[in-house]
Amino acid sequence: MLSKLRNFIVSLAQRSQNPETQLRIPQLHQSEDRPNLFIRIGEFEGLGLIIEYPSGVNYTNQTGGYACHHPVQEGAFIVLDNSKGLNDKLEDHFTGEKWGGHCGYGIDGETADFIDDFLEGIYDLLRVDRSRLAECEEAWIFVIVQRDEEPTYPEWNIGGRGVLTWNNSD
Repeated sequence: MLSKLRNFIVSLAQRSQNPETQLRIPQLHQSEDRPNLFIRIGEFEGLGLIIEYPSGVNYTNQTGGYACHHPVQEGAFIVLDNSKGLNDKLEDHFTGEKWGGHCGYGIDGETADFIDDFLEGIYDLLRVDRSRLAECEEAWIFVIVQRDEEPTYPEWNIGGRGVLTWNNSD
């Protein structure tokens, strides 16, 4: 079952026809000592959400501004609509006066509020996970995916946790 899910996710990523949401996969890594598939999303330009899920597919991205970290999260990657310029707002915030491109070792409540404020009205079901602020950094924000009270697709209304990610600003 996991290999089917893994193949499905990879095929979706490779077949995307929209250049704005196309996920380019420069390298897939799999070995006997690491049976899970690793996908580097560093060339992805946009806003994405990794839903934490035991899929056998691990995603990594360059994060932390100039710190150039490469955290890993197992799950399923979803491309989010960036038509409201959310990616640019995040980049401006993390390269601006407050962080200056040096946000690689946790965020504070003020930055979490900033992210929650701009998610409101666009992605209402996403909130910064306040219990993981010390693990968050530029281009890698842990979020809680809330359950929708009136879901369009009830079978997909699972809630949970994830990582909001975008292209690194360094």
